[in-house]
Amino acid sequence: MISVLLIEDDRDMLGITRTYLTKKGAISVHTAISAGEALGLLRTRNYDVIVSDYQMPDMNGIELLKDLRAAGNDIPFIIFTGRSREQVVIEALNNGADFYLQKGDEPKAQFIELENMIIQANARKKAENFLRESIRRLSDIISFLPDATLAIDRGGNLIAWNRAMEELTGVPAHQMLGQNGPDYSLAFYGKRRPLLIDLIFSTDEEVMDYGYTRVRRKGTALIAECTAILQSGKKTLWGIATPLYDERGALAGAIGSIRDISRTRDAEKARLQSEVKFRGIFENSPVAIAIFDENGRLSEVNSPGRELGFPCNGVDQYNLFNSNILTPGQREALSRGEVVRFEITDGQGIFSPLKPSGHMDVLITPLFSSHNESSSGYIMQVRNIQRNVQNDLILAT
Repeated sequence: MISVLLIEDDRDMLGITRTYLTKKGAISVHTAISAGEALGLLRTRNYDVIVSDYQMPDMNGIELLKDLRAAGNDIPFIIFTGRSREQVVIEALNNGADFYLQKGDEPKAQFIELENMIIQANARKKAENFLRESIRRLSDIISFLPDATLAIDRGGNLIAWNRAMEELTGVPAHQMLGQNGPDYSLAFYGKRRPLLIDLIFSTDEEVMDYGYTRVRRKGTALIAECTAILQSGKKTLWGIATPLYDERGALAGAIGSIRDISRTRDAEKARLQSEVKFRGIFENSPVAIAIFDENGRLSEVNSPGRELGFPCNGVDQYNLFNSNILTPGQREALSRGEVVRFEITDGQGIFSPLKPSGHMDVLITPLFSSHNESSSGYIMQVRNIQRNVQNDLILAT
């Protein structure tokens, strides 16, 4: 049921209007014969709609409307009056009246129209409240998202800048909301340029022209990375932006999320540099080196190892634990994570077709990663110590 506060200083009109509006049972009506009495009722309870006469002794309807709007009361307000001056209509609507209805000579028609206005004003207010609450809930959701998130409306005006975004950029939301177009990019680049959210409908080439890398699409979403200069310094950022559509399918705006992936990219860069260094040391070492996985399968061999006879193609065909190089006791020691060291001489074939020439020192070391207790692989180093053995024999004689 719609609750209406009806304000009318003509008691006969007040009674007639109340009777008509309540006869269907969909509208309840409280009455007041003056603006002052109405203000007193409004302090004690809430109404869905106000219907007010214009000309009243203590305060006219538009003055009452102004007071309510100035106090922040946005209740739907209908001016229902015998005055037909155009200036009154304009003033009423300019001050926030929802409808203006002139009393006429056909009561039935005017009451039907008044009833429809009340229903429309109430429905519109409910829709506005629902939309406002939906926006508030959406804003709360965005505000507490773990990723830095921003949103713009169809006109490119910034309408969301959540807490994570404040932390990322160091710029509070109240300084950003309402900014248009490239202005909000100042928080990222110190200059005006498109953010990813502004480039959703651009080609990938156009996106890359603005310095974005690793550009890709996932459905309607645009994903890319870039380097930005934030208050905390130079950062590598990952971003995703997607358009927003209303219930009719029309473009309503866009939303984007951003992550600081500087540590990830720095770690990748350090790993690549480490791999390059390792590869250089591995390939240029004078010692033959072979690397095996946790099951003993040969996975990598360096140049001296290949010269020694390790296979360079199909390396996984050779298995450390199936070879004749290890004794049962040495295999058990390796399985316990212990280092194994021994020497071999001519006639003791390590690998087929490898037949070492001279005297070899073999060191096999289990490899452990930081989070594994068991071995993640093995590294074998083979040194030719033939010359050292010969020197020892010369000294002994």
